[in-house]
Amino acid sequence: MEDDDMKCEICNKIFQNKHDLVTHINSFAHQQKERSQRAVFINRVSSDIYINEIIKCISQFGQIKKYNVIANDGFNDVTIEFQDKKTREIVLSKTIKVGNKELCIYSFQRYNKKHDETPSLCYDKIKTVFNSQSSFNDQLQAFIKAVAITNDDVKQRYEPVCQTLDILFQTTLSKLKSHMFGSTVIGLGFKNSDLDIFLNIGIPVVEENTCVRGPHVITVDRLFVIIEKVLRSNIHLFTNFCFIRRAKIPIIKCFYLPTKVRCDISFKNSLALYNSKLVHYYLSSDVRFTPIMMLIKYWLHVYHMSNDIGITKYAITILFIFYLQQIKLVPPVIKLQEECSVPIFVKGWQVNFNKDFQQSARLRAENKYTNKSIPEILGEFFEFYANYDFETQVLCPIDGQSYSREQLKEGNCLSPSQMRYINYLEVDKNPQVLQTWKPICLQDPIELNNNIMKNVCSANLKKFQNYFSIAAKIVHDSSENGYIDLLKNLFNEQNYIVKYNKIKQESITLQIQFAELFASRKNGNLIKDKSNNNTTWFDITSNVVKQILEKVLNLKVNETKTNPEVENVTVLHCKGNQCLWFNRKNYKVNRHIPNALEKEILITKMLIDDMEKKKDLSLVSDIIMDVKCHITRKATPNDCVVITVFDNGCSGKIFNKFVNYFLVKTQSILKQVFEYIHKNPNP
Repeated sequence: MEDDDMKCEICNKIFQNKHDLVTHINSFAHQQKERSQRAVFINRVSSDIYINEIIKCISQFGQIKKYNVIANDGFNDVTIEFQDKKTREIVLSKTIKVGNKELCIYSFQRYNKKHDETPSLCYDKIKTVFNSQSSFNDQLQAFIKAVAITNDDVKQRYEPVCQTLDILFQTTLSKLKSHMFGSTVIGLGFKNSDLDIFLNIGIPVVEENTCVRGPHVITVDRLFVIIEKVLRSNIHLFTNFCFIRRAKIPIIKCFYLPTKVRCDISFKNSLALYNSKLVHYYLSSDVRFTPIMMLIKYWLHVYHMSNDIGITKYAITILFIFYLQQIKLVPPVIKLQEECSVPIFVKGWQVNFNKDFQQSARLRAENKYTNKSIPEILGEFFEFYANYDFETQVLCPIDGQSYSREQLKEGNCLSPSQMRYINYLEVDKNPQVLQTWKPICLQDPIELNNNIMKNVCSANLKKFQNYFSIAAKIVHDSSENGYIDLLKNLFNEQNYIVKYNKIKQESITLQIQFAELFASRKNGNLIKDKSNNNTTWFDITSNVVKQILEKVLNLKVNETKTNPEVENVTVLHCKGNQCLWFNRKNYKVNRHIPNALEKEILITKMLIDDMEKKKDLSLVSDIIMDVKCHITRKATPNDCVVITVFDNGCSGKIFNKFVNYFLVKTQSILKQVFEYIHKNPNP
């Protein structure tokens, strides 16, 4: 028998006889390797993406034999095995998105989990440090030692990545220089932290549709081609590639093998470098600040708030700095920038500041917070935001002040630092407005038109403040025994489950201003409404909301009045038994349909048709949908509509899931409907 007949091509092994070959083929090792050649691995899937959406999306390329899902630090890792190798190769060759999120899909063979040996930071892994130490300070030191990277880690594990990149790109991008930013340089890095890298290409990076061309610039697509080619040609150094091209900030995700570091590489986010320097200055100004921020960041990690609520680690850090400004422990950003003799501007915003600035000894001595302990400052931080009026106020670290949303919109009574933002709106040809209409508006300390908490919806704002309220109470209660039980209770999820159920809201409110509905999505400039829309817009809004409930969510809606004498109040009582907010992203309609509401109604019809054809009861289980929706018009201080949804007896956790979809989708559809009305006044 020929040698080829005795060779296993999959395992690349040669056998002396047929019996040994058959024995090998029936072995677990061979079968596992054979399955791996038909499988793909999807890494770190956001928890807000439903697994059945992924499976349905990928199954269009071929038959799926089975799949497996493993929770991993707030994300999901998904393994999919196909019936044949051909399907796997097709899937690996595609850029696949679920909704607007690109999946990071790897060859199962290439994504070897033993590569990624970064330690888990789940609470169960480190909770023993809170039991073995006698005092809060001892526990805090043990906690920092268990979770934080050291300066040696940065030098030995993280800095070599940048050094390697600089060497690899010497011939193709000779001016390139890589820079670390984010938690590793701020001093807030965890042992499993990704490394954020900014590639300064040395020449401007332009979009494909720009008219600027020549050797003095490079396009985003061309740059991606170069970077991908270099990285893939050095697979002994980098692996597990994921190229996210179409995001606002394009990112290359990869894994650096020599020091086992996950990397996020960008080349359009230069402001992040200066943000990191600013944050590092603030946290380094007092020995208490970094440990407090490490506790807050770990608290955010334990309860998956980045994924579930939409609060980024950067945003929570700026919230902490803003709080420190309120208690006068750190100066506002403008105070630091005014000390610079020569301001430096990047993308129109001043980025430099006086790193040597120090508050006077007299002011520190007079400040009661100067001598407060870490637990005391932590508890008051939680209490501050548990009670903060996010509905009407905008947080502005540039000058350490809160402004009403109307002040920033109208430009009235603003400090000189905020006039920078107003001047930007007047001078820039295509300004991006600060999204003050979002449930939370936290102005970036440098890029003043950027709301860094714009992704938090109304329902999640309630959840956010409830979590802060619980944390504040835990800190307060722990003060009775010298905070010995503080960390153990702060990170114990059961405390939040019990307390959250007690204070859980039975209603959620969304407020939309009339001016917001007539805002251009491209540049935020208000459309000058010359018609009498201001008197009829409430009726249009009420009608749209009713159609969303009836025709998009397929609920039976009865319109009632709590008080017939009260004008401008619509009350809708809605009942149903279907969760039609699931899987909608998988259905595509004609993109030329201009009306956003019509698109959603068509998707609902397609979804129901599919359910009936497949007899799919997954969306029609034994649930009860029973809500009341109050739509109220308020004329002062600015004309606005208030939509309040009440739980009237929904089963399980359906109410929270319903309002998360309904309020976000309603706000989006209303904006598009009014924009369509403006462009087509006589349809």
